[in-house]
Amino acid sequence: MRLLYLSPFPAYPLYGGAVVRNHHLGQALLKRHQVWASFCGADGTSPWSGEVPLSGTGRRALFDPPFLRRAASLIRREKIEAVVASSLIAGLHGALLARWSRLPFWMDEHNVEWHCGRRYGFWGWPLVYALEGFILKNADWVTCVSPEDQERLVRGFRLASEKVRVAPNGVDFPALRASSQETPPPYSESGRRTVLFFGVLNYPPNREAVRILSEEIAPAAPDDLDFVVAGTGGEELAALYQKLRFEGFVEDINRLVRRSDGVLVPIRAGGGTR
Repeated sequence: MRLLYLSPFPAYPLYGGAVVRNHHLGQALLKRHQVWASFCGADGTSPWSGEVPLSGTGRRALFDPPFLRRAASLIRREKIEAVVASSLIAGLHGALLARWSRLPFWMDEHNVEWHCGRRYGFWGWPLVYALEGFILKNADWVTCVSPEDQERLVRGFRLASEKVRVAPNGVDFPALRASSQETPPPYSESGRRTVLFFGVLNYPPNREAVRILSEEIAPAAPDDLDFVVAGTGGEELAALYQKLRFEGFVEDINRLVRRSDGVLVPIRAGGGTR
């Protein structure tokens, strides 16, 4: 088929769970279909048949009329047969383009966003619920990451159960295998043990996890245990939580995991896969 694949994230680097899922979804589509892609900025790699990048990033990209005009022109010119989208920002564009073109529309939900927003106290979650509902009601197929999310989508939006399928997050085995060919040195050369937490640090559930790590877990831990945090965003957190060591973005997270003695996931809200 001739597909238009919409993602609201940069194609690279693979800095968070949603970006990684979007990357592998796009690569899987490329194996069987001819795909035109949309990212925040151009990817520039050869497998895509063409690209129509978003004009901006984040909330500014939520409703982007110039992008919609360019995407509609591409749909007509390239005779696109279906639209695939991921996340609410790309999902709104996908729903509007599908309504205009009457093309089949597949929406991939890596979170149930209104549920996540309500759990971590975001005041605007009813608006997110309305937006998410509009997108899902216009989708022909919906995928999510877990049976729990499937139940929330079906019950929360009164969707037909056969419309929503679970496509769980997996592991990039080639990257893991390549990383396992070497034996990396331990994180600490002094013999101290290291525990790791990693995630996108401007995401509220992950910021709360850092607070829990510093204020609740670290004070109760043995003296020979160090806590390392890796991930993009949250540059100000290092000054707030000086008991933790912040590494910022790490190119090869598999290697950092293998250098550590353990991984903690102190997340009390959010969705996706722990």
